[in-house]
Amino acid sequence: MKRNQKWTALLLTVLMLINCMCINAFAAGEKSVLLDAPESAQSGTNVRVSVQTDFYGTADGKLVFTYDAEKLSFVALETASAWASEDAVVFSVNQRDGKIILAFASKETAGIGEIFTLTFKAQAEGKADVALDGKASYITGVSEIADQTATINVETSTVVEGQYRVVFDQGRRGVFAADAETQRDIPVGETIGQVPAVTPDFGYVLSGWMIDAVVYSSEEIAAMKFENGKTVTIVAQYEIDAPAGQIPVYFYADGNGTLSGSEVVYVSANGQLTAEQLPETQAKTGYAFAYWYCITNDKTYFTNELCAEFITEPMRLMAVFTPVMAPTEPDEPTEPSNPTKPSTEVTTNPDGSVTTTTTNPDGSVDVTVKAADGSAVTVAYDAAGAVTEIVAEIPASAEGKTVTLPLADNAAMTTPVDVSIPATVDSVTIVVPVSNGTSGMVVVIVNEDGTEKICPKSYLTDDGVAVELNSDATIKVMNNTKTFADTGNHWARNAITFVSARELFNGVGNNTFAPGDTMTRAMLATVLWRMEGKVAAAGKSTFTDVAAGMWYSDAIAWASAAGIINGYGDTFGVNDAVTREQMITILYRLSGSPAVSTSVEGASPWAANAMAWAVETGLIQGGSNGLNAQGTATRAEVATILMRFIEQ
Repeated sequence: MKRNQKWTALLLTVLMLINCMCINAFAAGEKSVLLDAPESAQSGTNVRVSVQTDFYGTADGKLVFTYDAEKLSFVALETASAWASEDAVVFSVNQRDGKIILAFASKETAGIGEIFTLTFKAQAEGKADVALDGKASYITGVSEIADQTATINVETSTVVEGQYRVVFDQGRRGVFAADAETQRDIPVGETIGQVPAVTPDFGYVLSGWMIDAVVYSSEEIAAMKFENGKTVTIVAQYEIDAPAGQIPVYFYADGNGTLSGSEVVYVSANGQLTAEQLPETQAKTGYAFAYWYCITNDKTYFTNELCAEFITEPMRLMAVFTPVMAPTEPDEPTEPSNPTKPSTEVTTNPDGSVTTTTTNPDGSVDVTVKAADGSAVTVAYDAAGAVTEIVAEIPASAEGKTVTLPLADNAAMTTPVDVSIPATVDSVTIVVPVSNGTSGMVVVIVNEDGTEKICPKSYLTDDGVAVELNSDATIKVMNNTKTFADTGNHWARNAITFVSARELFNGVGNNTFAPGDTMTRAMLATVLWRMEGKVAAAGKSTFTDVAAGMWYSDAIAWASAAGIINGYGDTFGVNDAVTREQMITILYRLSGSPAVSTSVEGASPWAANAMAWAVETGLIQGGSNGLNAQGTATRAEVATILMRFIEQ
């Protein structure tokens, strides 16, 4: 697997350690983490703290450690490059009583993985706590930042005279048995002997054991011996169990259905599954195929989303089948049904809703669920049990409220829902239930002629996908996730999925999004115009730098006429970069310029209220540079702020 495809933090087992415990993982930004040693340190023994920083691009940053100087004394700092050239990172260390400031900077615009290990000596027996309360903040030029992983380890005893110590590390793709002997003190002159058994993760095989960047076989490790007092760490290494350059994908069913086709297929590394490679699904009676669950990464995928995923590691995919809505048992016995008349059964559910099931003479069934808030959904089934129609009725009392449709999860992904809203209701938020929702799910309006229109302001909630409506509409939920080659591990990937699924943003070509590119005024006007439903302007813009027929012409005409974006006299500044405070001011105007109760520092006077509003509403947050009001806004930053704006 290409290491620059997945910037996950690596746990490091340090020399002379037997008890290792991952304490916390944290992303870039201001963090304070207390690293609590798994046990007390003995006087004279070593305590080591290891932090791995992973990022892509050129960056500066710092880590600040504090410790109890009465219990611990600082001994040394060691560094190691995880996957970069030896001089890819430069660093400096400043030691004070009880505090160590570690500053570092990368010199390469490639994947950097640097491991910093600080060694302390325990001065007195007791708990060896070290707080990583440093601002792990990156300052310049970062296009991608992964998490750091911090570990603290305590040496329980020193190696006695006449022996050497071996410490086995299970590595990242396997696990030892619970009773495995992972540390041994061996008399000098004797070989290591037995190597502990390790169970590789699914799709991987053990390829050897690493000592000081050299990989050996289990047999070679067993025959080794070392000098007096030495401690050796031996780390398990793995490789994908597949032909060279291929990655296996395994398929299963969850027991409520079956699959036909290959149980395993192979995909080129960083390639994608095709629809032809997926096995066919057959649901048992009363069930329907819903989605794929990946056992490997604990994610769920709809079929189109799965085929858009770039495969970088072995995957185990389970086909999940969910029950279809069926008639419920009645509360009271009913009279024998008349085969020439519909029969009706009424059931009161634990949540207060009432289910009415009507069985028609032709075998079709209508199931109506009326919720306690007065909303009702009727699902019509044909004689074979297939859904033919879904109708939702919203009560007049729902004005200005949120109504979650009493509907089975994901039902609206296969059958549109006809929503009936009283004329007296000006606005109601409808939540359509889905399971395992993603930011790529959107509500779609289905027009009478069958054409569809994405609702750009639909958003994900804990219960489903929400959309605001003010009149009757036929809606459905669609997974419109789009993938880009340069956003898979980006910090803003969820927001990018959100805005691209709503087709507010497009890619820039070659399957890329360019998240770090600067946002221009023309881009921002176009994105907001799409978000507002591509409202037609009363006329054309009069700006001399906005030619008719350009991709941004209608958007700028709308934004200018609405007073949302002003020009510079007779020009608009089509290609000018947008600053953060300009972007926030534009959204502030779009929201009606609401009153604010706080003030902020660092904003231009004309943007002060807008920036205060953005902070109050959680649209923006300060970083190491404060609000960075005059800084240019990137496409990723705008995507993130727009997602928050829509979700409010």
